[in-house]
Amino acid sequence: MEELKIMVQDDIRRLEEAIKTGRPEDIVDILSFIEYKTSSFTTEELEKLAEKLIEILGARKGVATKKAESMLKSLYPHVKEKIISHLWSDIPFVRNSVLEIIAYHRDRETVRKLTKDKDQDIRKFGIDIAFKIGDTEILRQTIDDEDLNVAISSAEYLAGLGDRSSIERIVDRLSKIPEDDIWSKLFILEALLKLEYQGTVELVKKHFKDLSDSLIRKYYIKACGVSGNKEYLSELINILKNEKSDKKEVLNSLIVLLRSISLSPSEKERLNEALRQIIKDLGVEELELVQEIYSLL
Repeated sequence: MEELKIMVQDDIRRLEEAIKTGRPEDIVDILSFIEYKTSSFTTEELEKLAEKLIEILGARKGVATKKAESMLKSLYPHVKEKIISHLWSDIPFVRNSVLEIIAYHRDRETVRKLTKDKDQDIRKFGIDIAFKIGDTEILRQTIDDEDLNVAISSAEYLAGLGDRSSIERIVDRLSKIPEDDIWSKLFILEALLKLEYQGTVELVKKHFKDLSDSLIRKYYIKACGVSGNKEYLSELINILKNEKSDKKEVLNSLIVLLRSISLSPSEKERLNEALRQIIKDLGVEELELVQEIYSLL
C-alpha cells in the first residue's frame, strides 16, 4: 500500500513539473498515464489530482486543457465538492469549465444549492446551468430572486425554453420592478414577447406612459402583433401608413397578428390600401414580408 502511495506521489510530481516546464503534448502523455490508475487513488489523491487539472485549465495549455477537462468530468462524482469550489475562481475560463462539468452531469441537487447561495454571482451561475440542462422547474423558482439580474435572466431563460407555464410568475415579477427601472422592465417584457403572451400589449401601456418614445414604440409594435386581438390591426395599419417607425418591425408584427385572427373583406381592403401606399418605398426584405402578408389574407 505504501509502495502504491509513493508511485502516485511520483506521478503527481511528474505532472507538476510538466505543468511548469513541459509542452502541452507532454502533459497529455502524463495525464493519459495517470488516468488508467485513478481507480486505485484515495479521495485525498483524487482531490490533489483535481487541483492539478484545474491548474491546467487556468493556464490554458492547448490540448492539455481539453484532456484536463475530460478527466475532471470523469472524476466529478468522486471529488464533486473540490471541483465545485472552483466556481469561486478568479479565472473566468475555470469558472465556465466548472459550469460545463456540472451541466454535463445534470447535477440538479448542486444546481438547486447554487441558486440559493448568498452570493448573487453564484446564484447566477446556478441558473446558467439550469438553462443549459433545460430545468424549467428551478428557473421558475428563481424568478423571485431579490437580485434583478438573476430574476431577469431566469425570465429570459424560461422564454428561451418556451415555458409558457411561467408567464404568470414573470408578469408578477414585472409588477415588482421599481417604476424608474426602465431597462429591467423592458428585459422582462422581451421575455413575455418571446413567449407570445397576448397580454403584453396591455402591460406595455400600463408601465409606460409615453408610447411615442422610439424605444418603447418598438416594444409596443411587437406587443400589438402577439396580442391576438383584432383591435390592434387598425393600430398597426395606422403606424405603417403614418409613422416613420421601422417598417420591417411593423410588417413582422402584422404577420404575427394575422396568424391568429380572421379579417373581414373590408379589413383586408384597408390593409391592402396601406400596403399599396408604402410599397414603393420598401426594400427587398420588406417586400418579402409583404408577400407573406398577402399569403395570409
